[in-house]
Amino acid sequence: MALKLSPRLRILSPRSSPFSSPRSSPRSTRSLGNKTVYSKLKPITIISIVFSLLFHNFRNGYRSISTSIDEAPSNYNTDNGQNDLNIEKDYASADFTDYTPRDVLSKLKKGHSRLDIQDTYVAPGKFSTATNGERIPLMNVTKPSLKRKHVVNLGLLGTGSSLLAGYFFCGGFSVSHSQCATRWNDKPFNCGECIQKNFDKRSGNILGKCGVYQIHAQLGFIKSNFNNTMYLPQVVNLLPLRKQNPNANFVLTTRESPQMWARAVMDNYLLYDAYSHAEMRGLTKLTSNEYNTEQDLIDFYEHHAKRVKRLFGDRLTIINTDSPTIGEFVEENFERFGVKASCWGGRMQDEVPETKFSISSGGIHVPLLFDEENPPPPKLKLPTPVISVGFPKTATTSMFSFFHCGGYSSSHYRCSQEKGRFRCGDCIQNNIQMGRKPIFKNCGNFDVWAEINVSKKFDPIKTIFLPQVEHLNLIHRDYPNATLFLTHRDPDDWIKSVMNWHELHTYFINSNITSLPAGVGKSKEELRAFFVGHNERIRQFARNYPSHALVEVDIGDKNIGKLLEHAFG
Repeated sequence: MALKLSPRLRILSPRSSPFSSPRSSPRSTRSLGNKTVYSKLKPITIISIVFSLLFHNFRNGYRSISTSIDEAPSNYNTDNGQNDLNIEKDYASADFTDYTPRDVLSKLKKGHSRLDIQDTYVAPGKFSTATNGERIPLMNVTKPSLKRKHVVNLGLLGTGSSLLAGYFFCGGFSVSHSQCATRWNDKPFNCGECIQKNFDKRSGNILGKCGVYQIHAQLGFIKSNFNNTMYLPQVVNLLPLRKQNPNANFVLTTRESPQMWARAVMDNYLLYDAYSHAEMRGLTKLTSNEYNTEQDLIDFYEHHAKRVKRLFGDRLTIINTDSPTIGEFVEENFERFGVKASCWGGRMQDEVPETKFSISSGGIHVPLLFDEENPPPPKLKLPTPVISVGFPKTATTSMFSFFHCGGYSSSHYRCSQEKGRFRCGDCIQNNIQMGRKPIFKNCGNFDVWAEINVSKKFDPIKTIFLPQVEHLNLIHRDYPNATLFLTHRDPDDWIKSVMNWHELHTYFINSNITSLPAGVGKSKEELRAFFVGHNERIRQFARNYPSHALVEVDIGDKNIGKLLEHAFG
């Protein structure tokens, strides 16, 4: 059926040092009694000083180190354990006077959040930090004997490190999993980012100043920017980790097989996207439109496992997180820790219902929080998901704002799962290329998809991918009852907007799109024919497949808000 709404949518809508003059020349000083004499440095003197400094650094072995190189500098040679993390000393110096974990937990369970966390002190080393940054106090306040109880996991992301974190947390140990915090009240940060900074500074233990934890269950983290990537200290900084921590217990979490790990990565778009665009030893960095093959990931997994085994030898415990007897295995191999097998499979956090959220084109997560005073909205009159099949520059942002304002989880250009962010169109295109069903799999769980296309602006040839043009049949196959939402406007206004919006016009010209082949679209007439033709094609599609409700609006209608309220409730 088609629900057509009348024409016209209202748019919702370097400082200078205070101690020097910027015009002054470099000066040297020499003391004469109580007087200081300034003299201008000659250019040849400046050159000599710079040359001397460079030569001094070179002679002492300093060299630039790329984050893609994992060799330790000369001043990182700590085989004697001088820079080894002294967990016992950290605990001995910690202040436990105000530590009231049971009170904290009871407050948290009653709904108290940030204010209570800030008002309560929990000593470093007496709380764990989960992947989402949540700090969880330990129930066991007894100071355990910590000799040789520092554990560092060298497993890759996607190898079950969260299970390892839950196991030791259940046993009463302070655990970090991807996120760290130096103090209870401090904002959490990526452990790997802290390690990377320590490595670049080339001083002290690279795990130092990243929080006091007995168990580092996962060192790596995903960087979510315009393109996702990741940093894995267990790959990049493997040698410093080994040399600086001679008394640590190293473990390697693995899956049942390299193939199982590779397929699990490929089924998690955020993880797959990050691995494909990371630059690490054993893994080729690809462009934004390319992804690692299954064999690429298998080779990387096997290369890392062999390297870790070769470097750590007897100091390494390998944990297959898919093994049916893994609980008994870890209890036996970590007998000195006193953690029972029944702790395996536990979590650092209590099971909580998934919080719905919206995500804007800028990648900003906005949670949808409901309570007695702000109850969740009623079910939409029309079936979900609501999928925008209009073009960019037809008020898709306003569509996003409308539904998000009503309390419905919505995405606009950017998508996300539980964490991170990526472009919806990239995820959809990858699912189509890999033959995954449905085509929105692992792209998020939204009521409304306000813009599903993606501009490939980082590719050598900038193009645009329009699933609402090329893959309507797949949308119908996977979401046969979805509501189609078509926003349109005066063709000339749309053309003007496209031509004035960054390089969007170039993307259309470069792309090989149905009804708009590559090289076509330079003239206004060609763009007008493409725009008008697409709108008619959507109308015909809805007539051919009446299971879809089609809501069609002209964004210039002054009564659009009331019309949308009538259509969706």
